Amino acid sequence: MKAVAAYCLLSLGGNGSPSADQIVAVCAAGGVELDAERAAAVAEACKGKDVTELMATGREKMGAIATGGGGGGGGGGGGGGGGGGGGGEEAAAEEEAKKSSSSSSAMSGGGGMFGSESD
Repeated sequence: MKAVAAYCLLSLGGNGSPSADQIVAVCAAGGVELDAERAAAVAEACKGKDVTELMATGREKMGAIATGGGGGGGGGGGGGGGGGGGGGEEAAAEEEAKKSSSSSSAMSGGGGMFGSESD
């Protein structure tokens, strides 16, 4: 897939027939290591073909693949156990709010220096 993506980038950038070396160079520029044999195979397989037609053909083939849909099926345990994630953040926020309100009420009283709040 990396070699194919690099080939597409080169083709869409105006290079009508990218070489294996160019494909490897594009991958290397993106920090991806690519086998030269694989790049050569992609360059040879796509040589002389219009990249937009290749992409259209690929889309048609991908549309023919059954993906299953649904999400039913046995043994799936994706839904339960919701106690961990967001609840901890809420509890921490509530605790912080309690601390802040108790410290602000102590501060607002001035430690009794200005009398009580009910005065």
